[in-house]
Amino acid sequence: MIEFKIKSINNPDKTQQVELALSGDLNIVNVAQLKDLILDKFKTNHQLEIDLSQITAVDFSLFQLLCSAHRYAEKHDKRFKLNENVTDEFIAKGQGLGFFQHSACKDVTTPEHCLWIDKNFPHRQH
Repeated sequence: MIEFKIKSINNPDKTQQVELALSGDLNIVNVAQLKDLILDKFKTNHQLEIDLSQITAVDFSLFQLLCSAHRYAEKHDKRFKLNENVTDEFIAKGQGLGFFQHSACKDVTTPEHCLWIDKNFPHRQH
């Protein structure tokens, strides 16, 4: 089961931002629901931030979705990022799957915005 808490913010530059806090298990069973929510929020917001501090389990599909959401944001001149508050489960799974990197992958348009590089994910365990 997955739960969402949504907080909308008006930025000083007049752009809209959404903070999306997730809790529960994020896996192949419910990742499509999260995908739909992300796309819906990008329709009316410039920036989306995901808080994963309350998730209890994750699988590969979540990491794939986060990468896809990031690429979508770049393509549509939006901003997508992860909140620094993540669970040990998320970090362990990300490390096990090889997502955390020292440099951006070839698929990202703006390498300095890559979700998984040290600069943007400094709290991961080395």
